[in-house]
Amino acid sequence: MKGLVFCGGVLLLLTAGAVGAEDVGHYYKLGNELMIGRDFNEAMKAYRKVIELDPDSIEASNCTGKLLEEAGDLGGAIAAYRKAIKADPKFTGSYNNLGCALKSKGDIKGAIAILEKAIEIDPKYMWSYNNLGNILKSQGDMKGALAQFKKAVEIDPKCAEAYKNIGNVLRDTGDIKGAIKMFKKASSVDPTYVHGYNNIGNIYNDIKHDHDAAIAEYRKALKINPRYALGLYNLGIAFQHKGNKLRDKKDYPGAITAYRQAIKYLPEMWQPYSTLSYAQYMNGDLAGAIATDRQAIKKWPEIATLYNNLGADLQQKGGDMDESIAAFRKASELSPRTPRFLCNLGLMLDYNNDIDGAIAAYEKAIEVGPAYAISYTNLAILYYFQKKYDKVWALIDAAEAAGLKDAVSQGVYERLQKKSPRTPKSTKDKGGQK
Repeated sequence: MKGLVFCGGVLLLLTAGAVGAEDVGHYYKLGNELMIGRDFNEAMKAYRKVIELDPDSIEASNCTGKLLEEAGDLGGAIAAYRKAIKADPKFTGSYNNLGCALKSKGDIKGAIAILEKAIEIDPKYMWSYNNLGNILKSQGDMKGALAQFKKAVEIDPKCAEAYKNIGNVLRDTGDIKGAIKMFKKASSVDPTYVHGYNNIGNIYNDIKHDHDAAIAEYRKALKINPRYALGLYNLGIAFQHKGNKLRDKKDYPGAITAYRQAIKYLPEMWQPYSTLSYAQYMNGDLAGAIATDRQAIKKWPEIATLYNNLGADLQQKGGDMDESIAAFRKASELSPRTPRFLCNLGLMLDYNNDIDGAIAAYEKAIEVGPAYAISYTNLAILYYFQKKYDKVWALIDAAEAAGLKDAVSQGVYERLQKKSPRTPKSTKDKGGQK
């Protein structure tokens, strides 16, 4: 969300005798609270109810603005907020909504001016300081932002959002200990506030790389709100990072467990499937890796990496080379400028004795990725066994021109020297990469 706009806890300035004032106030406040909780769909329902109950009210104009923002119509939203301000120039919530919309449109100067106007109208309206702080932070003015957030908690010592924002500034300026303290403060002043736990989790996950501690914090947030989308996503990412860490330590069973948890919380992301497949392969479960590859391709038939993974696993299994070649070919078709996929295709065509096809694949790999060294090695080996020594030397020269002094394997070079001597130039072994 683009900073807080008219938020939960706002005191509604309804005029006496307004149509449905009680119900309008209820739904308006409910929508604001849902926005703070990032439950945008339900918030939009509440705002529509306000418009239905009293379409001519100030609150309805603000709700119309939010609906238009959600639909991507910033110009329409800004017009709605200005209409609300015209109807009641003293209602600071409208100024805050307008300020945030102007910020989203890129009118930073205008946004700051509007929020400063809101502070002038009501110096005790805490959200004006909070939203102004968000804008200043977005412009890199950490000192100015911190001052605004501190003013917000001075006015309302129980505003969890402002404590969280102080924590964000401290985190971004390197005071990690102070940031954690503020995030904990946010959760303590409002036990239902999930973002404090979420942000502590982010520090453990992204800065301290203590993924188990991060997972524990995200779980605290999800215990409060099991539907908290950001917490679910971050929990999945933490399991993904934990899996990567365990994989790098060669703890493949542990990595597999972590990746399965990542898949549970990130059902719309293909990357956990890809890393799970690799961990299964390294753990000796080639059949499991192939099954994971196929499952992922079924869900994401447009992702080239998944076909490359399947091709590599089928290559290791042996037997049906045609399916492996088809998988590598599909990867190369979907991502024609990825030399690794073309190189792997060339390798399989070579194994299948389609030498012309292999040469074409390697040449294309060098054309689209001249810095990818393995393509030179594999093509040089093919040329060597065809006794096309001049072409091997030409490849060595091309590799060196591309800054790859060791692109062609030492074994090829030593044999080449015996057949067609020249000054030494290269090192590395033939192979494909998953």
